[in-house]
This record gives sequence, C-alpha cells and structure tokens, in this order.
Amino acid sequence: MQRILLNLIILTLLTGSFASNASAQFITTDEALSIVQQNQASERVSSFLAREEVQQQLIKFGVPPEQAEQRIAALTPQELMSLDAQIGDMPAGGIAEVIGVVVIVLFILELLGVTDVFTAI
Repeated sequence: MQRILLNLIILTLLTGSFASNASAQFITTDEALSIVQQNQASERVSSFLAREEVQQQLIKFGVPPEQAEQRIAALTPQELMSLDAQIGDMPAGGIAEVIGVVVIVLFILELLGVTDVFTAI
C-alpha cells in the first residue's frame, strides 16, 4: 500500500511540474473594436469572393478563386480593411471594378514577392 501511495505521489509531482501557467492581459476598447472590425471585413471580403460572378471574373483574369482566397488571407489588417472599404464604396453592380481592385491588390502582392500566382500564367 505504501509503495502504491509513493508511486502516486511521485507521478503527481512529475506531471505537476509540466503544467503551464495561463496568462491574461487587458485589452483596450479600441483594440477589441479593431479586432471585431477586422473579422467583419474578412467575412465581407470572403463572402464577396464566394459569389459566382466574382469567381467567373477572377477566372477570366487568370486568377483561380482558391489562390485569390489564399492571397486575401495573406493581407495585412490594414490592406484588408482598405479592400473592404473599396468593396463597400462600389455601387451595386460594380463588380467589375471591385474585381479589378482585387486583381490590382493581387498584382501588388506578386510584385512584392508575397505570392506566385501570375508567374504561372
């Protein structure tokens, strides 16, 4: 009985030393609002890219929709917010203009060496 108890104590001490400490930090209201706005912008841009006519235009420009989604995911929060604002400012039916903006953003990322979509064309 003592041997079992001793083994349990040793096991508890060994596994207890591997426990990690949790930490929490306060964030400001502005930071929380910024995170929410980035998530909403990401959802709006993703839903825009999921539209059938947008995907057809992307294919017409030689950009597979999957690669466009990957490139959008690689955007910085500022670039994403800017793209979302441009999509929101476009009039209804201005899909060609928005797709043009998306292609321009993708082309800039290509020039910066972030992606390799246009080299395959």
